Amino acid sequence: MITTDAFYIPVPLPMGPDAKRDIRTLSEMHEFLSGWPCVRISPSYEAARRTCSAARAGRLSVEQARRALLTFSQSADFLGSKQPLALHAGK
Repeated sequence: MITTDAFYIPVPLPMGPDAKRDIRTLSEMHEFLSGWPCVRISPSYEAARRTCSAARAGRLSVEQARRALLTFSQSADFLGSKQPLALHAGK
């Protein structure tokens, strides 16, 4: 049986005026969430992090993790924000 950590549909996150980062896999999601600044941690961040970990361990689906990342990005207003993610993440 072949398993994959790839999302069916990537989650786009703004990185600058004309740039975005597509999160395409659980590994990329984990990397992104691991770099999130401690001062910006929220309940939706914690839910996304827990869901990502559970999906990586095979306890939840990749789609559940993707939806958690979408929820987190919406609560942090990445998808509707005029500011790039780099400003949200303090990078």
